[in-house]
Amino acid sequence: MALGLLGPALMYVGDLLMYFRAAETDVFYTSLIEFMRDKPAFQLHIGAALGPISAPFYVLGFIGVAATLRGPTFLRLSFVGLLVFSICLGSAYHAGFPHMVYSTPSGTGTEDFFFKQLPAEQAAYFMALLYGYLAPAALAWVGLSILVVLGKTHLPRWFIVFSPVVWYWLGEPLHHLSPPLNVALAGGWFNLQYLPMFTAVLVWAAVRSTPSATTQAK
Repeated sequence: MALGLLGPALMYVGDLLMYFRAAETDVFYTSLIEFMRDKPAFQLHIGAALGPISAPFYVLGFIGVAATLRGPTFLRLSFVGLLVFSICLGSAYHAGFPHMVYSTPSGTGTEDFFFKQLPAEQAAYFMALLYGYLAPAALAWVGLSILVVLGKTHLPRWFIVFSPVVWYWLGEPLHHLSPPLNVALAGGWFNLQYLPMFTAVLVWAAVRSTPSATTQAK
């Protein structure tokens, strides 16, 4: 489970390498391509490659969370399967960011959301990857959150506060922070939102495995 923390951490570092910008700006999503255009090619490529590299660690985290589920094995396999599918497309989406730079001319307007600055076919491709990443992840985490609240997992019900579903919405105000915090936090929030759940499950499992906790459980 501890290795699972490397998943969101590595992909977040990849985000920062590709488009973090300390300069004053409050148009993060419209200026994303121009942010990446300012980066050295080597840095941009390393940041993109960290997406697929992080995926196996993400899977370890998903397996650790799935182990807390009660019920049939099919339930755990379904949870992990949805999230594995999600992170495969999510890491592909992440790895494709440099191509956004290479397929748009320098000085592309920044009045629209950055997808709208891409050729239509490429925009459609990235949108498909994005929704292919988000939809199964949402289904898996909403399902887990419901099971936690209903007491159908080994976790305490109050663990709902660590759910990525909750943290996703907490990330929305980050877009309104002063630069450069809006870029540093909002830009990588899809990854950072997993850290609370992974960390909480890791700590819970460690505490539960201590001799005193085992004795009390008996």
